[in-house]
Amino acid sequence: MEDRRELDDATISRAGVIAVDSREQARRESGDLIQGLISANRGWESVRELHEIVGGSARGRYSEEDITIFKSNGIALWDVAAAGYVYRQAIEQGRGRKLEVCGD
Repeated sequence: MEDRRELDDATISRAGVIAVDSREQARRESGDLIQGLISANRGWESVRELHEIVGGSARGRYSEEDITIFKSNGIALWDVAAAGYVYRQAIEQGRGRKLEVCGD
């Protein structure tokens, strides 16, 4: 996957803030950043995890002109946790309807 890209080098170079869901995962799977950071002469220490910015331990944009990139590689466990939360809320609020799931 390190050879797959959606962002070009110019975009990576212009970004004031680069955030990912997981730096470790991005270092293995994000061709955009693996190749783009090398081309931009930037290191992984400049990449922030989203929770760091949201939690206030890392700064986001410095100005409204800054370009921000969020590269999500997707963490399945987060998807399952979000789905579980939505499901519990629906049950508590008496919303939705049960679906029968049948196999072939």
